[in-house]
Parts: sequence; C-alpha cells; structure tokens
Amino acid sequence: LHRVDRRQRQMCIRDRPHTDQSQLGAINMDSPTGRYLHDLGLHGDDIHFVDPHQGKGGFGASTAQFLLAYLSINNINSLNEIDHSDLLNTYRTYHYSGKGLAPSGADLIGQLHGQITVYYPSTQDIRTLRWPFPELRLNLLHTGNKVATHEHLASLSSIDTQRLTPIIHSTIQALETADQTQFLLSINAYANALQTASYTHPISSDLLDKLEAESFMRAAKPCGALGADVLLVITDVDRQDDLLRWCADHSISFVADDSMISDGAITTRSNADVVR
Repeated sequence: LHRVDRRQRQMCIRDRPHTDQSQLGAINMDSPTGRYLHDLGLHGDDIHFVDPHQGKGGFGASTAQFLLAYLSINNINSLNEIDHSDLLNTYRTYHYSGKGLAPSGADLIGQLHGQITVYYPSTQDIRTLRWPFPELRLNLLHTGNKVATHEHLASLSSIDTQRLTPIIHSTIQALETADQTQFLLSINAYANALQTASYTHPISSDLLDKLEAESFMRAAKPCGALGADVLLVITDVDRQDDLLRWCADHSISFVADDSMISDGAITTRSNADVVR
C-alpha cells in the first residue's frame, strides 16, 4: 500500500531567468536521478526539486525525483503515453548498484498511479483501488528515524515472503470487498509477520507496542525500510484526535490521512515548464 499525499513534489526545468530559486533545490549529481541527468547531458542545476517533507525520509523523495525527471524529459503528459517496461528498466538501471536485492519499482508505480496501488512486478499487472472505509481513518506518522531503502536492500541477499504474501492477498481482497474486519486483521497480521522476521526497526517496534495499548488504535504497521520511517495507523474517524494527542505526547509527526491520498503523478505543461 503506497502513500503519496497531495503535496506532490515539484520539478522545474530551468530554462527561463525568472524562475524563483528561493524555494528550489538542485538535484545532487551523485544521486540516481543525477546520474540519469548526466547520461543525458543535463546538469543538477537544470532541475530543481521541492520536497514538502524537507528530507525527512520515508516518502520516496529519490523515486519522486526520478519519476518527474523521466516524465518531463520524455514529454509524457498522460498514463497512456508511458511505456512501463522502459520506465522500470531505466529506474532500476540508476537505482540498483548490483549488490543485494534490486528494487521492485513498486514505490515508483505507486507514485505514478496514486490512490492505493496494487502492483505485481512479475506480470506488471497494475490497478488502483479507492479507500473503501468511510468510518475508518488511515493515518501516516513519521517516527523521526531514517533508513535509506537502497542501503537496506543492498544488505539483503533475499527476503522470506512465505508469510507475507498470503497476508498481502488477504489485505487486497479486504479492500476490494470493503471487508473492514478482514482488513484490520490483515494489517495487524502483516505487522506481526514483519516483527517475527526481524524486519522491524527496534524504535518502531517500541512505538507499535505503545500504540497497541491505546484504545483508539484499530490496527498499525510499520512502512519503509525496516519500518523505520513511517507508521500506518488505523483509527475510527471520531478517534483521530486521540491519535494526534498521542503523537504530540511522543514527539511523533502526523503527516497525512486518507483524505489526502493523491491521484498520482499528473503532469501539466505550462509556459514555466513545471511538472506536478
């Protein structure tokens, strides 16, 4: 389940002198996107990237930079124009060092298509689902920790998915059928499976234990590399304020909820050549 809020990162192609530089940051040429630009004869200061999360980690900034660069350079303005195979192959070329596990590209596809993206890498089957539970609130919290996904993947030779895959299928089915009970059970089961497989950062584990003791928490799981950066927490709609107070008490940042789910990377051409 991929999370991209409406505060979409922006990329500007600097080809006009009036571009406001005060809110923009150049692409690091040592980053995957920087190497992609270099191979195309572009420079890091040709593209400026705005990150509303200010580099906190856990929200796919590196992938967002690459996606927006790819869409702009290839002059793509709709999903129908995208060659997903070329996009994914190009992405892996610059995001995989050859060590450990290659990235699946799921975060790339999630940011591209938006909503709740279901993606099967082996078949490249992609579909999106709408949040089907109006009585539940899906909340995203930032823990303040940061683990680089590419570094984490490089340290792994394999991932045991035997326990995880059936839970993923159960979660998708629950979303498709709007089965609230099955959905909540699946989220908690996935968190437990990650914990059992030692795929959860100790700080996130401690936070999840504290959340489990709270009556407002219906389900929760960690997200990202080792679940270090982000926690997904489900509450009843009328108990979200209780979660916000808990966040303030534990110095945890509330980031977004299901009312802010993006429709994906929609590109817009204008005289300023801004891609949103």
